[in-house]
Amino acid sequence: MESLSRDETSLLLERAASGRPDEQKRLWGIIYPQLREIAASLLSTWDGKVSLLATEVANEAFVRLFEREAVTAQGRRYFFTCCATECRRVIVDYWRKKKTDKRSPPGERLAPTEAEATAGPAFDPVALSDAIEALARNRGRAAIVVDLLVFGAMTAKQCAETLAVSERTVQGDWAYAKAWLRREMAR
Repeated sequence: MESLSRDETSLLLERAASGRPDEQKRLWGIIYPQLREIAASLLSTWDGKVSLLATEVANEAFVRLFEREAVTAQGRRYFFTCCATECRRVIVDYWRKKKTDKRSPPGERLAPTEAEATAGPAFDPVALSDAIEALARNRGRAAIVVDLLVFGAMTAKQCAETLAVSERTVQGDWAYAKAWLRREMAR
C-alpha cells in the first residue's frame, strides 16, 4: 500500500478533483484501505445490528464522496472528515431501509417478543445520527470530532492533526458533544 505525506495526499486529491481518471484510480488505491478501516470501526459500534460488510460501506461512501466534486477539491482534512461522516450516513441509510422493510402493513400491529417487552430502551442509531446532524448545525466542529473519534477510528491526537487544532481543543469539543448528545438522546 502506497503511503503519502499530508502534502502529497492533498495534491493527489486536487488532481483527482480535476477529473483525471488515472489520479482518481491512484487515489482510490491509497484512500480505500483507510476508508475501509473507518467503515470497519463504525460497523463494530453497531454490535452486529447491520449486516453490511466494511467493503460495502467503503465502496458506497467512496462513490457518494466522488459524486460531490467539492469533497476532493477541499483538501485532505475535509476529505477524511467527509469519509467518516459518509460512512455513518451509508450505515444509517441502510438501517432506515431495513427498519422500513420490516414494518407491518398499515393497521396491523405486531406483538413484541418477550425479550423486546422486557428489555430497556433500545439503542436507536438513527436517532443518534439525527442528533449528530443537529449538533453539526449547533456546533459544527464538535460534530466533526464525534465523527472522527467514534466513526473515523481516530485517536484524539490524529483528530487534532486532521482538524489543525490542539488535542485539548478536541477533548473540549468531545466533552461538549458527549453531554449534548446525551441530553438530545434523552428527549
